[in-house]
Amino acid sequence: MRYLALLLVLIATPAAADEFKFGLQLDESATAIPRETVLAATAEARTNCTPATPPSEDCALGLVAAAEMLATAGLFDEAETSARTALTMMEILRGPAHEDTSVVRGMLGAVLLRGGRYDQAEPVLRVAAQTLQAGEGGDPELLADHLMNLGIVLAEQRRYADAEPALRRAIAVRQDKLPDNLLAIATARANLGVLLARMGRDRDALAEQQAALTIRRERLKGSHYDLGTSMLNLAELLARQPDAARLIAEPYLRAGLMTREAVLIPGDPRTTLAQTMLAENLDAQGKRTGALELYMLAYA
Repeated sequence: MRYLALLLVLIATPAAADEFKFGLQLDESATAIPRETVLAATAEARTNCTPATPPSEDCALGLVAAAEMLATAGLFDEAETSARTALTMMEILRGPAHEDTSVVRGMLGAVLLRGGRYDQAEPVLRVAAQTLQAGEGGDPELLADHLMNLGIVLAEQRRYADAEPALRRAIAVRQDKLPDNLLAIATARANLGVLLARMGRDRDALAEQQAALTIRRERLKGSHYDLGTSMLNLAELLARQPDAARLIAEPYLRAGLMTREAVLIPGDPRTTLAQTMLAENLDAQGKRTGALELYMLAYA
């Protein structure tokens, strides 16, 4: 009875990959560092470099590194404090419009985004992008990251009509200024595909996800996390199509699950999500035994 009840609940609430990849983000598949370890490793920078400390480049850089570690560990309050202090120092040392300052401002925006603090992230990322666009010879990769993160923030606020131009602009910057960085282009196109899927524009979303998958297949190892995400995003779209496409989705789901199992620790919720997506697909095809086995594995 427990498994039957579980099966009914899961069928009623379909799982979805629907996963954005942020700019200025560390490797999602990296093994998580314990919070206590991160707090200890960043204690010196956070103690010696405070808003009351005279600004210095060493302090600012130390706080930037600390903010990245803290955000990765899910310590978003501490990460935000470190990033804001670093930004204040850089504005004094370099000026608000300097590219180095824009790097730190964008990093603060990324920290706020990863912490789900979208209302705070939006103005920070807008200023970061506008500053680079207004300057001469700004770093196009940095601009694309700022625009991409801004688009994701707007998407997470369900402001899809505002998000789409930002994400398309990020793609355009990369294609125009950095045509050889195909993996970065793939990331931007995959993010646009996620947005278009949320908007119900499945045909357009499929085109973006297929383009991203083609690039990643050619340039990444079969076990790479990003390749697995492409597989799952594409499979999710295929599973929403008529019956024939649902059948096509199954091998993509299996491949996506294999990459998650290869690079993530056992029990990671992202692996559970992939298991659930495959189980739902099998159940829709009438393969009830295989579906139930996966549900039991995912939620044992």
